[in-house]
Amino acid sequence: MSVNEEKTEQMYPMFLEDSASMLQSLHRSLMKMEREPGNMDIVHDAFRLAHSMKSEAAYVGHTAAAELLHTLESGLEDIRRGGKPVDRETIDALLSSVDGIQNVLSADGGKKAGIPAGGSREGGAPDSAGFSMFELKLLEEARERGEHFYRLVCEFDRGSSMKHARLYLLVSNLEKIVNVVKLAPDVDEVKTLEENFSTAVVYFTSSRDLDAVYEAVNINDILKYHLTPLSFKNILGENGSDKSGIPAEEGNSPEPSRGFEPGPASDQVRMEKDLFDELVSNISQFQYKIQGLKEASQTLKPAPPEESLSLSAMSDTLQELLQKVRMVSLKDKEAQLSRFVRELSRQLQKSILFVPLGFGIKVERKLVETIHECLLHLVRNAVDHGIEGTEERVGSGKNESGNIVVSINGRNGSTCVQVLDDGRGLEESAVRARALSMGYGEDRLRGLDLLSILSLPGFSTKLNATGASGRGVGLDIIRQKLVQVPGSNLRLFTRPGQGTCFTLELPARFNVSVLIIGKRGDAIVAVPKSSCGTVEVCEAGQFTSDEKGLLWYKNLPVFTEMGRLGAKKLPSGTGYMLFLRHFQAEACLFLEELLFEKTIAEDIFKEVEQGNAAVLEGIAGSPGTKIVYFDPGSIQK
Repeated sequence: MSVNEEKTEQMYPMFLEDSASMLQSLHRSLMKMEREPGNMDIVHDAFRLAHSMKSEAAYVGHTAAAELLHTLESGLEDIRRGGKPVDRETIDALLSSVDGIQNVLSADGGKKAGIPAGGSREGGAPDSAGFSMFELKLLEEARERGEHFYRLVCEFDRGSSMKHARLYLLVSNLEKIVNVVKLAPDVDEVKTLEENFSTAVVYFTSSRDLDAVYEAVNINDILKYHLTPLSFKNILGENGSDKSGIPAEEGNSPEPSRGFEPGPASDQVRMEKDLFDELVSNISQFQYKIQGLKEASQTLKPAPPEESLSLSAMSDTLQELLQKVRMVSLKDKEAQLSRFVRELSRQLQKSILFVPLGFGIKVERKLVETIHECLLHLVRNAVDHGIEGTEERVGSGKNESGNIVVSINGRNGSTCVQVLDDGRGLEESAVRARALSMGYGEDRLRGLDLLSILSLPGFSTKLNATGASGRGVGLDIIRQKLVQVPGSNLRLFTRPGQGTCFTLELPARFNVSVLIIGKRGDAIVAVPKSSCGTVEVCEAGQFTSDEKGLLWYKNLPVFTEMGRLGAKKLPSGTGYMLFLRHFQAEACLFLEELLFEKTIAEDIFKEVEQGNAAVLEGIAGSPGTKIVYFDPGSIQK
């Protein structure tokens, strides 16, 4: 390998990492361009980003990405020179280019970007269709409902006429019995590709038997079809549980499940360079002071009082710096949410002006996804349920375009998120009547306010579910999410005929700890996930003992919740070894069963560490259950 080749190979991972950030910036710029079509500064910024990415792609030899970036750059250049207007069609084309670039880079970088991994279409061409944010959300909800996920590939007779009509009939048949997530290509595209069109791919979810699906595809001019069960994990990643019970398709099978796979998150944390330098400098000073105290202890000389004060001040400074590291901006979520509204409003044939405000605010890193998921559900409700169709709006004296405003700000020690629409609003009497018609009895509804009724599992104001909503899971999911965030709150204000406002309040500072809950004998055992590595089923041949009669597993000391395990108490039957690390010490914790993970607030975790019995019982979920907190520090001793 030449010096240049070696240098390029070293830079390739850096290129992929930088590209992810630059693509987010491009995405934001394009969404701003649509909102501010006359602002050429945004166009110039996007052009410079595309040009820089193209240069880097060419330098590391990524020809496919460089060509796609050249196309994007050319489109932006046409706008700069006044040859192309900034309209919906132009933004569609530019966003499509960004999606294509992201798909190509994600496939190379092994990162999840909504690309169905593996598998191929008939003829061996790779299936590289990307999923939009809206489609990914549909998949997430299908996984929550325990549905199965499939890909249907249909090959049409090239010589037949009106293939787009056959495709329309196919999709219409399927939509009656399953939840169609994505069609590639869509019917409109097939009209323009009529002569060259031969293969269609349908992604759908369902909990039904497949007999009805096979009947739905029994259409003239479909020569053959291939139905493949997919794994949600290949597209959505590991977050959440895959309840479908369907194995991943061949070539993408995950590791065999062992009940629980703890381990550190693979996501990287970015921070500003100045903040990073300051953090490193303070840690170095702290280490220097600690070394001085060690040397003083060896000479039995007491440390001067000012040393203790200095260490205390350094500790406070480190705490402040770490708090800054934990705070991240919601800017990337602004672009994603804007794109989500854009796609959903087009699907529902509604004209909507989306106004995001305050997304530059910084919030706790661990709250970002909670805020984002809550916003997706609230905004989708606003688009689908809140904003009326054009005819209804005009008939009630409103503008043709509906308005949705998402505002985020910090106040009174909390983060306030509001989703406001000027749609049809909610009539409480109508909502209660709908709940009764769905089978919720008077006794269950008595005493519930409007928000509580709307949040009932399975409740929806829609008579029929669609791909956009109507399953009755949105507000229920939000309520479940907020249960995990102490100090959070959701409020509703609505006026029939005028609009609705949801207000979400979250603590400005929030940190959580995750406990792994397992079982040995009658004892429930809790151990912090941050100290856990991998887990594996015990292998009898890996146990050894030392001269003191203590048990070892793969050369690591074996513990239970009671302490070190002796060779005379060698585990019998099946069980799991949870590999632990605490500073430089390593050990194994033996458990007979792995039950679940429990996320708890930082202040509650401190009570757990202190052995608060009431708190431990609450975590177990059953009063009187014996539960033991395993302190990872004990393996150090």
